[in-house]
Amino acid sequence: MAFNGRFLLNMIHFASRQGADLQELLALSEHSAEVLSQESCKVTDRVYNQVIEQAVSLTGDPFFGLHAGESLNLTAAGLISQISQTSETVKQALEYCCHFANLGCSVLPMSLKEGNDTYKIHLSPNKAWVDQSYTAFRHTADGVLAFSLRVFHSLTQEHHFPLAVYLPWPRPAQTEEYERIFRCALYFDSEEIAMVMEKAQVEAPVITANFDLLRILVAHAEKKSAQIQQKHGFVARI
Repeated sequence: MAFNGRFLLNMIHFASRQGADLQELLALSEHSAEVLSQESCKVTDRVYNQVIEQAVSLTGDPFFGLHAGESLNLTAAGLISQISQTSETVKQALEYCCHFANLGCSVLPMSLKEGNDTYKIHLSPNKAWVDQSYTAFRHTADGVLAFSLRVFHSLTQEHHFPLAVYLPWPRPAQTEEYERIFRCALYFDSEEIAMVMEKAQVEAPVITANFDLLRILVAHAEKKSAQIQQKHGFVARI
């Protein structure tokens, strides 16, 4: 299990803006900011979990993941963000986001499921990781959903909102932040993690589409994804 160092660095910087000690979180990451910022940097699930747990503790924010997801710069997603911005349609961009999700986080695969009038962005967390740190899992899932909505707004150039969001944990006493960010029906205690969008909005064109650049970026992402899968396969065999 591995996490993108650049994404973790962005989470650390966000936590520091909320009052957490930057150097303490960097020390927990076991890397310098310079190393974490490199595209090739990966951190283990153990390191990632302890940084997120401490960030939540130091900020005292029960909605840390949500707030991070809505605040992170789109460049936090690195190569995936570049591919999204050059895709032909929002649907294609989301499909690439799902296909290359392992470049950011290997334990939270994404899929895009088509319905009659909707598309559903679905997250399928690795159970072993969930069992290791429910705190890290919950805040990461919240953050990915909130960040995905920001990407959706960027691609459509419109402030469209989901039709529904499904979350597997109990309804918190205060749901105002979920309501403010997603502005849709919220279903807690669900058997899935998902965000449902209108089909017409998902099939809209991306105004920054660039086929030639997209082809180069996708080829680069395929190479990096294959390297990650090969490394994980070797570790599993060992």
